[in-house]
This record gives sequence, C-alpha cells and structure tokens, in this order.
Amino acid sequence: MVIYLIGLFLNAYPFFHFVNGNYEWLYFTAIRFVGVLGRIAICYGVMSLIIYYSAPVTAYMIAILAYWGILYFFGDHPDPYSLTGTAVSKLDLLIPGAKYIWHGGSSI
Repeated sequence: MVIYLIGLFLNAYPFFHFVNGNYEWLYFTAIRFVGVLGRIAICYGVMSLIIYYSAPVTAYMIAILAYWGILYFFGDHPDPYSLTGTAVSKLDLLIPGAKYIWHGGSSI
C-alpha cells in the first residue's frame, strides 16, 4: 500500500501547472493511477496473498505459469510477446485508457 501511495504522490507532484501565466491546480482526473510503482504494488500484493496461502515454491510456479499463459493466450498472434501485441498493452488501453499511457519523451 505504501509503494502504491508513493507512486501516486510522484505522479501528481508538483500538484499544479503553469498555464497562460497562472498556476492551476492539477485535476484529480489527470493523475496516472497505475504507474510503475502502482503495478509493482499490485504484483507484490497478489504474490504475497499467493505465498501466504500456499508453499513458496508452488506460488512461484503458479505466478510464472499464469503470467506466461495470460501473455500467450491474450496476446496478438503470431507474436504475443511483442511490445505492441502483448496482453499487457491491451489491458493498459482497456482499463486506464490511452490518455493515461506514457507516450515517450524525455525529462532532460
């Protein structure tokens, strides 16, 4: 939970934008709720539940096989593991939407 909240804070920081010579507060709808740290927090939480309710070796096998199966069966064939054809990119476009996906660029 702490990792998710840190990611949410970093996505919202500095909480305002400079527009037309004025500072405007960042709208709540403009925040990326599932950034990198949010995904790490979700995976950590799911794996902790799996490990808690099963043996660690079994949990790792379940996680790896489930992830591989999801990527293979829900990805675009003939290459379900490509950057544009993976099931993860489809999920990103479906749930948060294209507006909240990072489109490249540099912070330098």
